Parts: sequence; structure tokens; C-alpha cells
Amino acid sequence: MADVNPAPISAPAGTPSIAQDVMDSVFQPGVNRGLFIVMNISFIALLATLTFLAIVTQGNIHALILFTTTLALYGCTLWFVRNMPPVAPEGETSDATADTASKKDD
Repeated sequence: MADVNPAPISAPAGTPSIAQDVMDSVFQPGVNRGLFIVMNISFIALLATLTFLAIVTQGNIHALILFTTTLALYGCTLWFVRNMPPVAPEGETSDATADTASKKDD
């Protein structure tokens, strides 16, 4: 009998992993896809934990306040990230940057 070793499942060449995206986001402006995914997973896990805590403690006011505060923070964070202007690649300047530079020259 021949051993059959299936090829490991991996991302296509040139596609960074989520962990690589998060590490790259430290050195790049803006929010990349991987960081956005990790942020969503973290908030959802925290909200699930606080929901479980509120149920187990039979509606403890502290758990409910923490849940509400987390939900508000998550909503504000999503709003902020979605309203951020796109970041131009290195070496290119956006119109806003070019306008600011021309105003300084005047």
C-alpha cells in the first residue's frame, strides 16, 4: 500500500496570513484586513463572554454595564475604522496631502 499524503492547505503564494497582516499593521498606517478580522473576533468573543456572565449571574448589573460599555466601544470602533480615509501607498501622496503642501508654500 502506498502512503498518500495530501498536500497541506495553505494560502496562495504572496497572500499574507492574518498573523502576518497584524504584525505588518504595526509598521504601516491604517487598518489592514487581518487587523480588522482580529479586532472583530476579539470584540465578539468579549461580548459572548459577557453575555454568558450576565446569564450565569442572573442579570448582575455589573455584567450588564460591562456588556453595554463593550457594545458601545465596538460600535464606535467600527464606525471610526469605516470612516477612516484610505491610506495612499508609500511614495504616493493623496490629494489632501498635496493640497496641504501647496498651501504651506503660499
